[in-house]
Amino acid sequence: MFVPPAFKKLCGCFHQDVGLDGSMPEEWIAFARRQLSENEKIIVKQFLVELLNGSQDSAQLQRVWFGSGAEIYFPDDQHLRSFLTLIRDMLQEP
Repeated sequence: MFVPPAFKKLCGCFHQDVGLDGSMPEEWIAFARRQLSENEKIIVKQFLVELLNGSQDSAQLQRVWFGSGAEIYFPDDQHLRSFLTLIRDMLQEP
């Protein structure tokens, strides 16, 4: 599966120190979203719609995440899927 550079750019904002200030995942995503152009937001949203449509198995989801440059990890696939869904949904916000 092709992973767009815009997704990797967004995920690069999720580094190991992201939650040390007590912020919530919605705040992490809002910060990362501000790093993208409007076109990049569209690209990432389309990618996440495809990734989360149910045709990708857990192993593929993990490969995409671990190859993204993100430095935060989730205890299981459901938590990762929920986080990616939150990103997708927040990309619709103004």
